[in-house]
Amino acid sequence: MKSLAVNYTVDIGFMKRRYDRDYSCPPRTRPNWFILFFIMVAIFFFSYFGKRLSQNTLKVAYNFPVKDVFTGSITSITKFRGKYLVLSFVILDCEPCEWQLKELNKISNSFRDVKVVAVFLDPDERSVKEFVDNRFKFNVFTIFHGDVELVVRKYNLKRVPTLFLIDKLGRIRRFYEKPVTASELKDVIKVVRRFGV
Repeated sequence: MKSLAVNYTVDIGFMKRRYDRDYSCPPRTRPNWFILFFIMVAIFFFSYFGKRLSQNTLKVAYNFPVKDVFTGSITSITKFRGKYLVLSFVILDCEPCEWQLKELNKISNSFRDVKVVAVFLDPDERSVKEFVDNRFKFNVFTIFHGDVELVVRKYNLKRVPTLFLIDKLGRIRRFYEKPVTASELKDVIKVVRRFGV
């Protein structure tokens, strides 16, 4: 009888230890407030300085000489520094380009600090002048024949119309390789002007 009692007691102890090992709940952990505070500070730091870094590394629009279709005067893209610039590259005999020019016409006088410019990549100035024929209320330019290839390469133009939104410091903020509606352009211009992003 005595040996049975001992064995029984040992068996109970074994079962209890096994239960404690297999089914015990992990101890409750308290949040470490220092780590949480550090993570929040790190998020703020990287979001603030990350935005500043991205703004400082924006690509500056390549400057090139252009010729006014009507006056014949020669100027360059830097003439519009100090204002936001909507720069659209187009060609003749292109329906999307013509549609884009009509949309640009709708916003040409919507903002005092925004200039709208269309640059034709066609070398035939007479044909461009006949096509424009005072239909548009914004600046229309042509590029000198020898500069077309360089401008296409610098702006990485793959199709037309291609449109760029350039800020007051000459940095490219947005670009579109497709026609853009006037309402969409207005919304984007408002965001860039207000928040600088």
